[in-house]
Amino acid sequence: MYSLNTRQEAFASAVAQRKTHREAALSAGYSARSATCLGSQLVKQKRVAERIEELREKRLGALRTREAILGQLNLSRVDLQPTTNL
Repeated sequence: MYSLNTRQEAFASAVAQRKTHREAALSAGYSARSATCLGSQLVKQKRVAERIEELREKRLGALRTREAILGQLNLSRVDLQPTTNL
């Protein structure tokens, strides 16, 4: 378990969702004045970096699961388009 504070966790989550470091810092509640600098510093912290990686892996796993389900649906899909008789 990672012992991140609330802002660090929010930052890691935002970065894992592909926000820039500045955007992630802002969304985590850091001030606009320090967001760029803090975003750069936070991603260099080992615990924060590990948490970002964990969240990215979890997100990727969810996307792969969704892809697999959609693939199965496409394979078993019945064409429901109405046909016109000419």
